[in-house]
Amino acid sequence: MWTVLDTVDFQCCYKFISLKLSFQLIWECKEVLQAAKTVKLYYQQMVTAVMSKQERENFNFDLEQYEEDMEKMLDVSIVQVGKCYLLLVTYVLFHVK
Repeated sequence: MWTVLDTVDFQCCYKFISLKLSFQLIWECKEVLQAAKTVKLYYQQMVTAVMSKQERENFNFDLEQYEEDMEKMLDVSIVQVGKCYLLLVTYVLFHVK
């Protein structure tokens, strides 16, 4: 006697779920990076709007930590893209006939 569970390829299901979660994380990273770019530009525009020309020339926006955080987010996104690629290649090599 067999059951439905006997016919399910759990490894394939795991890879599909993992792939779906990776794509979701990539999409969220992309959205955060786009929003961060918009916020940075808005901040720079607001700061320069209240300064005189001479103050603007000598002003340092001091956004180093902000940009480091965005680089980390980009790194996470790139790693997830690599994982998605590996999962897709593995699936194609071992499951497509």
